[in-house]
Amino acid sequence: ALSNILYTLREGLRIVAVYLYPFMPDAAANIWVQIGAEDKIEDCRFDEEVVWGKESRGCKVDKGAPLFPRIEEVKG
Repeated sequence: ALSNILYTLREGLRIVAVYLYPFMPDAAANIWVQIGAEDKIEDCRFDEEVVWGKESRGCKVDKGAPLFPRIEEVKG
């Protein structure tokens, strides 16, 4: 139930990070670290990583800083 939902979210984020890496490498690397992926994203091959179910269940996910912090409007 809940574990399946969390696993599905994590796998989706892992694949999104791989697709995002060529365009936004820093954001993709931050996602990669926060979801607890096993290898470095820089060392991954696209054709091997964009496969559903590659990562095992039950890994630890870290809470990190926001990937895209809110831009505060300067009032004055």
